Amino acid sequence: MSLRLFACLTAGLIAVALAGCGGSGSSANSSSSSGGTSTLASESAQTILNSTVAAADSLKSVHTAGMIDSGGQHINLDLNLLDGVGGRGKITLNGLAFELVGLGKYAYLKAPADVWEKAGAPAASAQALDGKWLRTPASGQFASIAQLTNIHQLFAQLLKPHGKIKNGGTSTVAGQKVVALTSSQGTLFVAATGKPYPVQLAKSGTDGGHLTFDHFNDSITVKAPTDTIDLPQ
Repeated sequence: MSLRLFACLTAGLIAVALAGCGGSGSSANSSSSSGGTSTLASESAQTILNSTVAAADSLKSVHTAGMIDSGGQHINLDLNLLDGVGGRGKITLNGLAFELVGLGKYAYLKAPADVWEKAGAPAASAQALDGKWLRTPASGQFASIAQLTNIHQLFAQLLKPHGKIKNGGTSTVAGQKVVALTSSQGTLFVAATGKPYPVQLAKSGTDGGHLTFDHFNDSITVKAPTDTIDLPQ
């Protein structure tokens, strides 16, 4: 497998997985909708969705992490995103882990030699790339991966409704009260108190998984790595 194919495969799997990330089922704990129910919980599903889309669009920063199974592939994400700047974190595809920084017009990737070798690089080249930051245009073959570090593009994709949505009542995610929006394609959990931020997307089944969102508006930094190796467009 060439590095280009590795990039395209990774980007394609993530795009497909995220597009269907809101499947049926959830990892939240169900709870009664009575007692302490916020005003948001009594709203229509579309109103709640509109509110969480607006809240997500106003975010200055967010942390997202989780796992997704797609077509027999296993993907793990752990990213910190900063509005108007980019993001940084780690992506793992079937055990192949690489660090990612998205900043302006460039995407930066770093991985150990064994990852590059498994991705198709000759042994000598893989050793030369070991632990080095590679810089590539964000509009090139890694464009879809770079888009993961754009807070607005990510939420625009994740919060796009698939099918008819319904208000599924209140639940809890990591001890936080949430309102569940359910559909044939998935479950989105929205904070029931305070700002209606998206808290988790969950899907059960063989092509399922979950993504959680937290550390809303925390202070984070995203800087371009130094001593990079440029890859062509």
